[in-house]
Amino acid sequence: MKHSIRLFSLGILVATAILATVYFIEEEPTEIVEQESYTQSEMITMLENDGYYIYTEERVLESEIDTQEPLEDEEQDETETIEDSNENTVETITITIEAGTSVNAVADTLFDEGLISNQDDFISFLAENEYGTKIQIGEFELHTGMDQEQIARTITNSP
Repeated sequence: MKHSIRLFSLGILVATAILATVYFIEEEPTEIVEQESYTQSEMITMLENDGYYIYTEERVLESEIDTQEPLEDEEQDETETIEDSNENTVETITITIEAGTSVNAVADTLFDEGLISNQDDFISFLAENEYGTKIQIGEFELHTGMDQEQIARTITNSP
């Protein structure tokens, strides 16, 4: 057994010596490649011919103006729709929190019921205001018009 390990070690040593010799003695070929220099307009033309779209300051400004106008109209429509829906319906929703329910599960339930718009924001709010460890078990009546703080106070029985 010792003999075979010694031979294996000797083989690795010889292979390393051969590779080191070749690496340090062999000269690397030095090829000088001359690069063509192009002007900016030539580069733009070449890229456009290859199917790329080149943004210039003028094109960026035009696209920003084009995209901003419709967005403002859409935002107003969405805001009006949300306001109309909030004014017309205020529902009372009863949720049940059982022992061992995580903050994530509570946030998911509130989101599914339409009481909060974003689970992550609500979880962050609970953590920042130290409500996360104070959630109580039981049934809670919540309304669709409540904000995050009102919901948090209700499910933590905080004044």
